[in-house]
Amino acid sequence: MNHPKSTTPDFDLRRAVDHWTRVQDLQAALDHLSGDPRWAGSLDKSRIMAAGFSFGGWTALSMGGTTGNLNGYAAYCRKHVDQGADCQDIAQTGIDLMALDAERWDASYVL
Repeated sequence: MNHPKSTTPDFDLRRAVDHWTRVQDLQAALDHLSGDPRWAGSLDKSRIMAAGFSFGGWTALSMGGTTGNLNGYAAYCRKHVDQGADCQDIAQTGIDLMALDAERWDASYVL
């Protein structure tokens, strides 16, 4: 699945840090399939799983119940900005992690 502004080649880190939008994209896809008579009868919602790598892994973990910790992540990036590629990218892009919506960042997105 491609996620607007969060998938190569239209990647925009300022939008991608809103990690919950990828879970919302997958929910929209499931809702669409569930409402389509061609697919609705074939879906076994008790057996839907997710797996991913990088942002996809983060998305799969979020769908399974892992929650964010924006304050902890911001502290990590302050301490390790020269060691973590993700923190370097965030700093170079000029993203202020503490200006992000902590309530949405830290929420549960279990599907």
